[in-house]
Amino acid sequence: MQLTALLPGVVDGPAQQIRVALAAGSAQIALDSAEVALTLAPRAQELLLVAGTSAGDTGDHLRAVRYLSLFLERSESTTPAEDAIAHQALGSALDELGQVDAAVAHVELARRANPRNPRTLQTLAYILRRADRADEAAACYRDAFTESPDASLLVMLA
Repeated sequence: MQLTALLPGVVDGPAQQIRVALAAGSAQIALDSAEVALTLAPRAQELLLVAGTSAGDTGDHLRAVRYLSLFLERSESTTPAEDAIAHQALGSALDELGQVDAAVAHVELARRANPRNPRTLQTLAYILRRADRADEAAACYRDAFTESPDASLLVMLA
């Protein structure tokens, strides 16, 4: 069932559908709505970022790479925080596609933008661990735990 059917009269157009889908945690609806909106505004940075992160969240990593790469190529009007989100999501997608070195490079860029972000540190640690760089991964996990001792993903450290 589409989220928009639950809120008749409230949802108006793809942009509002994206907001509702993201608030409800529905990456597929957010992706579908972002793609509809991109047909109207193919250069819209916000839409490229939503499409890329949502594609990654749905497991469509090739699509995530495409949208996030376009976002970063045109990032002259974006914020450093948005760029960091894109680099982290792109790194995750590249890792899923087996491009570990490129994945590490992108997540490192996200970490430079916000070195204390526990989610970025966790993502980097996971990728480093998969790349057999255990010492670096352990350091990232420690840093993430220092920043967010109650982070549930850190249970995967063991």
